[in-house]
Amino acid sequence: MELIRTSVICCALARAWGALAAAWRSSALCRGLTAFFDDILLRWASGSVICRWFSKDGWMGPAWRTSLFGRLVTWVANLIPSILHWIYRRAKGLFDGSLFCRLTYAIGDQTAVLTSWVVLAILVVPHDLWNNLYGVILAFLLLAVFYWAGMRRADWRVRTGAMGGTFWLYALTVALAVVLSNSKMESLRYFLFHVMALLLAVVIVSSVTKKAELLRLMAFAAVGVVVSSLYGFWQKIQGIDVNLSTVDLSASPDTPGRVDSFFNNPNTFAQILVLLLPLCCALFLCSRRWWTKALAGLTVLVGVGALLTTYSRASWVGMAAAILLFCFLVNRKSIFFLILLALAAVPFLPESVLNRILSIFSGSDESIGSRFPIYRAGLQLFQDHWLMGVGLGDEITTAALDGTNYYNFSSGFRFVHYHNTFLQIMVERGLVGLLTFLGTLIWGAKEGLKRTFGRKDLRYPVCGAIAGLVGMLVCGMGDYIWYYPRAMMLFWFVFGILVAAARLAKQEADLTPAEKEPTP
Repeated sequence: MELIRTSVICCALARAWGALAAAWRSSALCRGLTAFFDDILLRWASGSVICRWFSKDGWMGPAWRTSLFGRLVTWVANLIPSILHWIYRRAKGLFDGSLFCRLTYAIGDQTAVLTSWVVLAILVVPHDLWNNLYGVILAFLLLAVFYWAGMRRADWRVRTGAMGGTFWLYALTVALAVVLSNSKMESLRYFLFHVMALLLAVVIVSSVTKKAELLRLMAFAAVGVVVSSLYGFWQKIQGIDVNLSTVDLSASPDTPGRVDSFFNNPNTFAQILVLLLPLCCALFLCSRRWWTKALAGLTVLVGVGALLTTYSRASWVGMAAAILLFCFLVNRKSIFFLILLALAAVPFLPESVLNRILSIFSGSDESIGSRFPIYRAGLQLFQDHWLMGVGLGDEITTAALDGTNYYNFSSGFRFVHYHNTFLQIMVERGLVGLLTFLGTLIWGAKEGLKRTFGRKDLRYPVCGAIAGLVGMLVCGMGDYIWYYPRAMMLFWFVFGILVAAARLAKQEADLTPAEKEPTP
């Protein structure tokens, strides 16, 4: 850390950034934009229907607590720890006297710490060593550890209300997609992938009880970003062959081999970076010590550099959207400064990157043009099964086209998914699945922004999580972001961070000043 502090380059960069920021704050443009946002736009927005809706508690919470479905979900989710606690109370002396029980209780109390290590493993285990079954096992293991800790503690329960009613309705659509599927065994495999991802979010929201635990989760994710990015750089140095299935050389002839790090697909790696880099930015803002800020800032720089080496155009667009949204939520006055900075950086980008960006608008890129027939086929299939879809799983949704004239498979090529996350959800689970998915995300964003209003320590993680989720969904407009189950787990991990931050803010708002946790 002393090396960073005394580094001539780091000190020069810090002084240059400070000078730029000071010049921007004192400029007439910044003062004008501040007046526009504060005096005109903000005043108009504060009276808008959307802002009033975000500021209200709404009917969802009370309706969930009193509904039959809500009570049933809460009862089922907490049945096992309730039974274990009943057994514990009747043999308290036996359990408390057991060294094994005391040790495992202590481990269960640290479920949030174990979750941090699981997230790190998801990010750094190489593709050749990873099996999707590992994710299923780890998710159920975390739930088992959480339940075991609830044996001794009556308050250690799944927070079904904190997850929101739409989350459980979405989970129900996932289950119904298996029941209604034409190939139930095939859908069951994908069902397990969805369950492991949703369980990760549930465990995070239910086990994180302190800000330090939330920041630890974010820090472990940042470590994973650094490790996977550095491995991507190592791949770049070693040399990567151009994969003609992911690059149209006729439209982008100078595109080199694309980095995929531990994920076997450059698009997946890029989407994960888009998802997690806003959280790394939030970690930078949450850091109180200079060396933690320096590490978080370096993490962002390393991650952005790795993102460029993926040559994933949709992810670059998603990253731009995530950055703009994050800046708007954190400090809206910095958006135009950021845009000017981005425009100034364009001449310094490698020519291959610029040409890759321009190929989006060329109209001759085969990887873009080939998507439109797939989209048309998916929309036609959705019209036939618009309510509940055809069943869970990529293979089932493509096989459902057999016997139709929606898409011609005569060439022998069968696409693996619909290259659009929203369309994939619509075909799999119908309109009900899409609405509950969007409702879950909107509810989480509303809850996070409302609960953390005026709370910078928890506001930053909420803004980072929302920006990351939106950025990844922007990527999902041109690709299916959950084709790799590890990416699905990380998506719901970030959603868990969002809801956990909202729950902590609500929990602290209900405490007296003496009971509140001091800000680190």
